[in-house]
Amino acid sequence: MQWRSRVGALLLGTVVGFLMLEAGLAIFTNVDTYWFSGQARLALDQGMAFCYAPGASVELPLDATRDEDRKLLKARTRKWHSDGRQLSLEELLDLAPHCVIVDEKEKELGPAPERPQVVPIFGDSFAFGHGLPEKFSVSGFLAARDGQRNFPTFARPGDALLGIALQVEQFQRKAREHGWTSSEALYLYNLDDVMVPNPPPSELAALSGRESITSNSSTPKSTTFWMRLARRSRVYQILRHRLQEAETTSSTLSYYSLLYDDSIPNGGRQRSREFMRALNLKLGETGVRLKVVIYPLLTVDDNGVYPLKKAHETVLEWCREDGISCYDATLAVLGSDGAEGLILHPRDRHPNDVANGRMAQFILDEVLGEAVSDGK
Repeated sequence: MQWRSRVGALLLGTVVGFLMLEAGLAIFTNVDTYWFSGQARLALDQGMAFCYAPGASVELPLDATRDEDRKLLKARTRKWHSDGRQLSLEELLDLAPHCVIVDEKEKELGPAPERPQVVPIFGDSFAFGHGLPEKFSVSGFLAARDGQRNFPTFARPGDALLGIALQVEQFQRKAREHGWTSSEALYLYNLDDVMVPNPPPSELAALSGRESITSNSSTPKSTTFWMRLARRSRVYQILRHRLQEAETTSSTLSYYSLLYDDSIPNGGRQRSREFMRALNLKLGETGVRLKVVIYPLLTVDDNGVYPLKKAHETVLEWCREDGISCYDATLAVLGSDGAEGLILHPRDRHPNDVANGRMAQFILDEVLGEAVSDGK
């Protein structure tokens, strides 16, 4: 009987402790904030602002805990968005006070607009310099270290190959307007730039569906009493969100691997390859040589090995067969220390200033030709 008393006391203590934890969270915290991704995007009257919770690896110029910076952001913000549950602007700035303002139009002019010789940069958020001051983007580092050429950025967060085509057209218009001269163009290729067929193969569809579920911050629907009760638990919601984050990361890596797996039929790969050839030809018509640089995802496995090497090899093989200059920056960016110290924020795995600085140096050392001096 004694063991029953001990078990009963243990269970009672566990229940009481759990209820006390629930009560503390209910009184002192807003559970909605546990769904906050750690970053927010503000659409301003001109440009946008990226804002982060404490923990960013780069010091950002605006701090919403300072009255003048907070007033500036509130006055210029027209819309705002954060992954997870919708929060007010005041709540977002409380949670993510460290911000930087980015103007896409200024990026298209480049960090050194007085230089007529340019190397345009195309790509997605990695090439754009997501969440960073311009001086810490790949373009900013290139312009500072090269000293002779300008590096206007036409990259846009979320753009894939179709978006890259529009970027090229925008560059060609700007080049005519400003009298730019250019012999090379950079496309910082990200693995998710590949086109996905619609409908996708069953393997991709399964992972894609799973990924969208684990990325969804809404509470799962359930009609059972216990699930309805669990949905009201702060502890449950916090733990569930953290588990979803880990599952999403695993699903994302698997998804990228399958996108480039030749054993799985995927018409998107062939269309992506054809599209890259078309971009190369379009730029070549104006005497500009396309140079594709693969920007690795900032992750390694438990053994310190980059898990998507095979996908990179697939892209390099496309380029070799199609006569496109391609370069793999994995070793240069990750180095011997892996992904440690290269991400912008614990909740945002975009490159920080260290990663972009390494990428810029790789481009200068291995990718670009010498700048033309005095027009010769």
